[in-house]
Amino acid sequence: MAKHVRHEHLAGTPSTKLQIFGVRLPSGACPALEWLTGLNTKQQAGIAARFRVLAEQGWLRSPDAFNKLDEADPRNGVPRVDEIKHVSLNLRVYVVGFSPGDKELFVTHGTIKPKKNRVAKEVAKARAIYKEGTGA
Repeated sequence: MAKHVRHEHLAGTPSTKLQIFGVRLPSGACPALEWLTGLNTKQQAGIAARFRVLAEQGWLRSPDAFNKLDEADPRNGVPRVDEIKHVSLNLRVYVVGFSPGDKELFVTHGTIKPKKNRVAKEVAKARAIYKEGTGA
């Protein structure tokens, strides 16, 4: 997917392995950025550190820190959904449409760790934000 100039740049540069963007909706809202700015200083620093490492290295050291939640279904136009975890802070950030080797990563929103019965709703929300914000 081509970078949309209206998406919110969150981390990385053209010279890092990845650039991380928050999906901006046609209304101008950016759910990921709004969630991030609502966090306390320690939580913001924790997520910023995850983004920085991911942008620079293209991966996170702990295999559980970047977790696939749902597979893509290309035949039906359904993108893959992953989460970036910060376990000690119980934070989750949702990523849609990312494939290893991509140079851009698109974040839709974040939450405090959801209960198991809520994960499917967060996946659906991530896909809805992505679809509305990118037209994909």
